[in-house]
Amino acid sequence: MSFLSKFCFLILFSILPSVLFSKDTIYWYHPIFPPINIVHGEYKEKGILDNINTKIFSHLKEYKHQKVIANFKRTIQSIAQKKNVCASGLLWNKLRATHVEFSVAHSLSQLLSLIIKKENLYKYETYKTSEGTYKLENILKDNSLFLGYSLGRAYSKNIDAILQKYISKGNSIGIGQHTVLKALLQMLHKGRIDYTIGYSYEMSYVASEFNLKSSYISLPIHNANELIPVYVGCPKNDWGKNIIKKLNPYILKNRLSKKFYSSSLRWMQIKDIKKFPSKIKLYFNKLKK
Repeated sequence: MSFLSKFCFLILFSILPSVLFSKDTIYWYHPIFPPINIVHGEYKEKGILDNINTKIFSHLKEYKHQKVIANFKRTIQSIAQKKNVCASGLLWNKLRATHVEFSVAHSLSQLLSLIIKKENLYKYETYKTSEGTYKLENILKDNSLFLGYSLGRAYSKNIDAILQKYISKGNSIGIGQHTVLKALLQMLHKGRIDYTIGYSYEMSYVASEFNLKSSYISLPIHNANELIPVYVGCPKNDWGKNIIKKLNPYILKNRLSKKFYSSSLRWMQIKDIKKFPSKIKLYFNKLKK
């Protein structure tokens, strides 16, 4: 055997065991989405989904887990392309369901709001209802007000339906940055957009990074879903379905426990903290899955 042959054999021999016996890797795609996912700073790895990811990863012990920063659009595209990609913070919609194998819901998000500069509140008073909510469909019809939104992000069933019906190049712009709200708040601050959509605690966290927390306010959207179920999503193939099959019993057993929702309480307003556990129980007890 030549020296080259021996060398190649030794390399192959050293690599082959790791290839044969290494664990399958799940690449968990997520955007920079504080306080949902927190990737840097004082609260790194202490976001709402960071806590749930820890539980999910621990349950799926037979896999390796690698987090990858990606925007919503890339995440859904990669899952649709049947790559070894999953995401733990997805909202369900019909379009996604054609490509994504969804788990049962593991948690609930609170309602979404319009986010505007406080100094521009007067521009929205025309669209305020007697209930104190704001009609998004009517605001979208006003071409003097320009919306900024995240491409590929699902905003809940009711809001997605309104956006799909009314958004156009004349009244909105979609952006694909993986920083989600941070980029949109920068555009709002510079006057490139007039409003965006997000969670109020999302706005508070991101705005505080710019020391501009007092500059923005959130407005409740008329007929917005009060509680929004959140799911794990994987490819719609045998690999993805097998992961979801392993996860579902674990989620059903644990989603009512405080260990699943405790990280949400950290970011809520005080008035909502006491009510949230009972809301979770009421919501999930009504579901069959």
